[in-house]
Amino acid sequence: MQSIYKKLTAQDIGQVPFNANKQYNIHSSSFTSQSITNWESSDNYTWSSASIESFSSGAKDGIYPTLDTQYSLKYFQLEHLFYKDFKLSLNEKLGHVHYLKHKRELYNQVRTISVPNGLCGSRIKPLTFKIKGNTDIIDDSYGNLYVSSSTLSDYNTDIRANVLKIGPEKGFKNYDLNTMNDEFEAGLFYRRGKKRSVNPITSYTKENIIDDSYFFNLLNYKNVTFSSKTLRGGEFSGINFNGTNSGIYIENDEKFHFNPEDDFTISFWADIKEPTVGQLSFTVNAMTGSSSGAENLTLISSDGTTKTYRVTAGTNATNLGGNVTSIQWDFSMPNATSAVNKATNLRDAINGSTGHNGKLVATVVGSTITIKQLDTPSTIGTIGNTSTTATTDFNSLVNLTVDNFRQGTDVDSYLVSKSTTQTIIPSITSNRNIPVNTQITGALQTKDVPSSPQFPFEVYAFNDWVYFRRSDGDTIKTISSSFTAGTLQHITCRVSSSQMEMFIDGVGSGTSGSEDFKRDTQNNANLYIGNKGETEKYLTGSLSQINIYDEALTNTQILNHYSSSNGSPYVGNIFYESGLVTITHPHYHSALNITDLNFQGSHLIYENEYQCTIEEHEFNHTLNPSARRNRNTNSQELANFATGSNFKPYITTVGLYNEAGELLVVGKLGQPTRMSDETDTTLVIRWDK
Repeated sequence: MQSIYKKLTAQDIGQVPFNANKQYNIHSSSFTSQSITNWESSDNYTWSSASIESFSSGAKDGIYPTLDTQYSLKYFQLEHLFYKDFKLSLNEKLGHVHYLKHKRELYNQVRTISVPNGLCGSRIKPLTFKIKGNTDIIDDSYGNLYVSSSTLSDYNTDIRANVLKIGPEKGFKNYDLNTMNDEFEAGLFYRRGKKRSVNPITSYTKENIIDDSYFFNLLNYKNVTFSSKTLRGGEFSGINFNGTNSGIYIENDEKFHFNPEDDFTISFWADIKEPTVGQLSFTVNAMTGSSSGAENLTLISSDGTTKTYRVTAGTNATNLGGNVTSIQWDFSMPNATSAVNKATNLRDAINGSTGHNGKLVATVVGSTITIKQLDTPSTIGTIGNTSTTATTDFNSLVNLTVDNFRQGTDVDSYLVSKSTTQTIIPSITSNRNIPVNTQITGALQTKDVPSSPQFPFEVYAFNDWVYFRRSDGDTIKTISSSFTAGTLQHITCRVSSSQMEMFIDGVGSGTSGSEDFKRDTQNNANLYIGNKGETEKYLTGSLSQINIYDEALTNTQILNHYSSSNGSPYVGNIFYESGLVTITHPHYHSALNITDLNFQGSHLIYENEYQCTIEEHEFNHTLNPSARRNRNTNSQELANFATGSNFKPYITTVGLYNEAGELLVVGKLGQPTRMSDETDTTLVIRWDK
């Protein structure tokens, strides 16, 4: 069979690009052969305060591996290209960005996985990435990674609701206050990594530091320090307060003007110093007691309960009548253990006596007895108010004259509050005949003055209790919950539909109640953290992951914010176009065991399209020998069936040839197509490569 040719024009040829998604399921044993770099937890990239100039360009992987043992150069590169000042300079960072959805948080360490372009193509297709192992991790299509068993709606991920956020995310850069880094020197990199040789810094004081929220609140730090805190298995930064003059304040902002019927939530991790209560200690002497019946010790606890303890030879801790409890002491000559026995008997008498049992607690170490008042009195101002009276005969049995309790710490510590103090610009006082001088000291300068009595929130701690209260100036509403002082615990205070409630470690705890305010609770006070109005009640302890939301978190969200440590479901990021995966959440740096990677790579493919147009007068005859009278292609005589007007040729195959007549592409039609002598016919041939 012979063929018929027609030359194609430039208008007949086109190329259409499209992405083909190829699925990859790669086991960890094939990572090396597939050129996938999986940095194990022992090789986490780690931030360093040292100068980059101290590292060799071939550090860690080159000929000087000891110079960069923690992959700090890789950390600097990753931070510079993807993370540093992301919220302020997102257009300068690599990777696709959705401002409301994309979260980039980088702590002092990060674990990475790198997928080569040969596998991911132009990008990893969103919603197809999955890390399989002891914890399965997937992407959310915006570049965030989260544990596959998590439900994102069970967290509050709306950046517009998180009106204050103080991790502090970059607090680790201030652990060492005497080594220069870019946080201190405002970009003077030639000083980075150098130690301060004079005037060492013991605390951090700085103004107008941007918080970690998208509202860019300006924080004013005063005399704080930073250190690592273990929250639910991960290392995060915490802020330490000295109990004397440290704190953070934020100038008055209407974002925090929560009035009655406004919902809001305050949450943070707190490690508050254990209370120091009033106490009395003395050592019992190993001497023979008298039998005068006048060896009396009288204790009056803070609630007024009075009890007298008398040395006797009878049974220990018995009621002798007249509000007197016996202390069994040996009247014979002392032996090696008699002082210890006497102290133990006094302890048991105090702890077991009706009236003081539960109000005073006595302990013994050797022959020394310590009597403490309970550290959770119902009202502030009672610790150390226990009084002591001892007779001369009793004092002769101990090593000193027993006097009143030594006073303990009896103050509350403020954690987060918007009350007490506000900052104003005083009005200029003028005289009609004297011009105002605005250049004298104090003119037009801000001044701190007492704020109005109402306040939207105060959160403070007293001994083993934490309190959450609000006021409209006339009515004060307070709820409280016990907590464990001296340990890190997660505290949440919520107002939802005018109901105040507290949560300790994600679980509703303590008292709760409805608001019954008649007036607004907003004021013009600054927001203070770690003290009350920067005038009193300074906190001794640490805070971390401080958040305020202008909406009420659900019970599930509060529990999950506690469980995740930092209030976020996200454990890292994926940069689809770069094939780079980062595990940033501190808990998953070492806890993640990767066995498989599943993803789809988007590979750019070009589809070639050729339009073969047959005009109505072309190709209207056939060279098929069966259409000849004598079955010979050289014969000009057609068979009878081919001479009628109904006879039309059919097309079954189309071929594309080069200039040399070489066949390049063959297109087979699904079924023979009849030619038309009334209209043009166009055959479209497509193939990709």
